[in-house]
Amino acid sequence: MSKVLIVEDEEAIADIEKDYLELSGFEVTICKDGTSGLAEALDGEYDICILDVMLPGIDGFEICKKVRETKNIPIIIIITGAKYAKYLFLLCNFITLPDCYANSSFLLRIKA
Repeated sequence: MSKVLIVEDEEAIADIEKDYLELSGFEVTICKDGTSGLAEALDGEYDICILDVMLPGIDGFEICKKVRETKNIPIIIIITGAKYAKYLFLLCNFITLPDCYANSSFLLRIKA
């Protein structure tokens, strides 16, 4: 079973992602702020990490940067709105809300 870390402060979004992944056979851990999410990403053993951008404490971009310094796990960043469009060239994998739940792209990217 693959282990997924979700770092998301919006409980409703985190629950949707968790339910969707658990129904597909993944083991899921949720952190609700950037500080605990970074600690869990660095200390835990995960097959993939799903990050929100706007988080209390440390934002998703900073978490991504710090995780990349020590680990080589796939990271998917969830982006809402066009505010962060200027950063998209830095990312190799991102999904925009609410599009990711309208089709199977969310699950397909996790399984890839």
